Amino acid sequence: MKPALVVGNWKMHGTRSEAVKLATGVLEASRRNLSVEVVLAPPFTALAAVSAALRCGAVRLAAQNLHWETEGAFTGEISVSMLRDLDCRYVIVGHSERRRLFGESDAIVAKKVGAALSAGLRPILCVGETLGERRRGRTNGVIARQLRVGPWHISVHRRAAARALELALLEQSSWFADWADLVWGNYRVHAAREMEHRDRIVRLRWE
Repeated sequence: MKPALVVGNWKMHGTRSEAVKLATGVLEASRRNLSVEVVLAPPFTALAAVSAALRCGAVRLAAQNLHWETEGAFTGEISVSMLRDLDCRYVIVGHSERRRLFGESDAIVAKKVGAALSAGLRPILCVGETLGERRRGRTNGVIARQLRVGPWHISVHRRAAARALELALLEQSSWFADWADLVWGNYRVHAAREMEHRDRIVRLRWE
């Protein structure tokens, strides 16, 4: 059985020196727990420095995004070869903030998954519904749709194919963190119930 995957997405937080300090601390702590695989996803500006800090340990490096083209006139984007050059092993794809704030469609996510897999990067595919979709009872349908990523058709009865392609799944609903802040007193109970429900949805479509 593969170890559990623990991913720290630092989003748009931290300078290069702050990122190195935090990465060093995580690396030291990870040596006391070998039952999980730890992955850090710092901002692009800190990837090179964090990569150097992690070079002698088991903590892996991830990027927060990528472009599906190998190179070209795509201002502000980053390619798989650039990420490989920084020793990235993973890349986050389809994050709820990318979908919601930057309009990333399932088609774009599929291209990114394909580009990552073709280059030997392990994509961490994020799936989950919005609050509006949840209220309309569309959670199951949304997650099922998002699991069908383009030409690889990661959908029902394709678990073996997914393993071969080394694709990791992360369930994350864009509404959940904000909702939890509003009802903090019951956060742990509701969080456990919500995650158990979503885990069952993913498993039903993954197995």
